[in-house]
Amino acid sequence: MRIPARPFAALLTLGVLTASAMAAQEFSLEYRVERRSAADLNLDTCADVARREAEAVGYSQKVQRFPNQLAVVSGGPRGGGGSFVVYCIAVDDKTVQLVQVIDYQNRAQPAAEFADRVHKALLAAGR
Repeated sequence: MRIPARPFAALLTLGVLTASAMAAQEFSLEYRVERRSAADLNLDTCADVARREAEAVGYSQKVQRFPNQLAVVSGGPRGGGGSFVVYCIAVDDKTVQLVQVIDYQNRAQPAAEFADRVHKALLAAGR
């Protein structure tokens, strides 16, 4: 799979900024990864499910779409203290879903619960 320079640069920048911001702080990180048939879970459905789950718990969310390649849903608690990124990536005839949740207040349980919630919703989608 080839990701064009612009989306790749955005992902790289996000990673660098996150790492820089966290260098002097304790935090907890949770992530869940799955690879599924694109027939079972397409990019749009993946992004829509992630956005709805974030909205359901009151998180802010932003969706960026790069048709037939990538969808990124990002946001976090409206009061701060954490963030999440869900990557929906097209790879051949598969969709890779990566849920990443960072809690800057080092409260592992809420981060894990949200990561599990989104992961389970994505697994249930399209079946």
